[in-house]
Amino acid sequence: LFRSLDASMGDGDLGLTMTAGFSAAEQFMEDNREADLGKVWMKLGMTFAEAVPSTMGTLLASGFLAAGKKAKGKTEFTAADLAAFWLDFAGGIMERGKAKSGERTIVDSILPAARALEAAAVKGLSIEDCCETAFEAAQAGLEASRQMLPVFGRAVYYGEKVLGQPDPGAVVG
Repeated sequence: LFRSLDASMGDGDLGLTMTAGFSAAEQFMEDNREADLGKVWMKLGMTFAEAVPSTMGTLLASGFLAAGKKAKGKTEFTAADLAAFWLDFAGGIMERGKAKSGERTIVDSILPAARALEAAAVKGLSIEDCCETAFEAAQAGLEASRQMLPVFGRAVYYGEKVLGQPDPGAVVG
């Protein structure tokens, strides 16, 4: 899926890089013995950056690093903590990539999910229900990306030809 989406408006390597990054992340988590979740997320960000030296790898690593810094000292997450994590994660991506919502990027799925998770946590929903709400918001953001013109990356060269296709970065998110 990633390869075909990325190949239609990029270089087609997104599937390969995300496989490498998430495989490295999975291995890191299997080997991890750290209890401090902030440190875990920061180390995971560094692991991702090493495994995926690409734009998307850097953006995801930046998200983990930003969220990890603010989660230092926590050994478990409440729904509110999880919402804060994803808001900080989105913020790290936006700061590093200079992107904002509506520009046809990963932000268009991550940020709505984080905001929905936060709203659900404020309502007192369970973590499971908060995550379901966040997933639905991410899906809606992904669908909305189909009608956005690209502002970043190789897709910019395709202009209106990308309309109707979801943004590959938003699919990652």
